[in-house]
Amino acid sequence: MLFGQLEQLDLPLRSCRTYEELHQAALDTLAALDHWFSQEREKSNNSLAENMLSFIHDNYNKDISLFSLADYLNLSRNYVSTLFKNIVGRNFKDYLGEFRFQMACKLVEEQPKKKIKEIAEQVGCTTEILTRLFVRHSDLLSSEYQQRLWQDVLNG
Repeated sequence: MLFGQLEQLDLPLRSCRTYEELHQAALDTLAALDHWFSQEREKSNNSLAENMLSFIHDNYNKDISLFSLADYLNLSRNYVSTLFKNIVGRNFKDYLGEFRFQMACKLVEEQPKKKIKEIAEQVGCTTEILTRLFVRHSDLLSSEYQQRLWQDVLNG
């Protein structure tokens, strides 16, 4: 695709009669190349972002880390860390924690009597970590969240 575009861009260079025309045509060609590379980089980043988030959404209930994401993408951990933060706006650990919290809330809503330990295991973390996630994202202990939800169910 790029080579086809280059052939089209080459034509104005051949038809230039003065240095000024050649200079302007070269600037136009470079601007077109810059635009093309920017679009390709954006497509690549969007595809990487989809792959990163898909990996987390498919594996949040397992013991995953930035290392496992980097291995999955076949990229360096530092590059994945920087790219993830730039694309998603948060670091990997924070995003994974919030996603696990959201999934835990969903499980508690679906099964309000289920033990917190079982819910923690289903979302890929320990009871202590899940409790910290609940405090961070809801200002409640996981057990308090569950009790309030259960009371709401009983009060109808």
